[in-house]
Amino acid sequence: MPKKELVASLQVLLQTRRLKVAKTLPEAATLVRELETFRVKVTEAANETFGAWREGQHDDLVLAVALAAWMGERCLPEGPVALSHVLGG
Repeated sequence: MPKKELVASLQVLLQTRRLKVAKTLPEAATLVRELETFRVKVTEAANETFGAWREGQHDDLVLAVALAAWMGERCLPEGPVALSHVLGG
């Protein structure tokens, strides 16, 4: 699955407030920090790259949540409602 499609699914859910990070999740603060530093960069060759804004920062949780969001929107029988169960909400 291209990162572009995963990130687009996550962006839509966040922008429409359909995805919220439960403060009780063990890594909630880490996820929020990763979301805040996650960026799309366009190279001189007009290619898009996705990742953390600064060197040494991670985006593992962002991509894991993006994959769950993409699957929840497309693959789970109950659709978006089931996504909350995947993410612990």
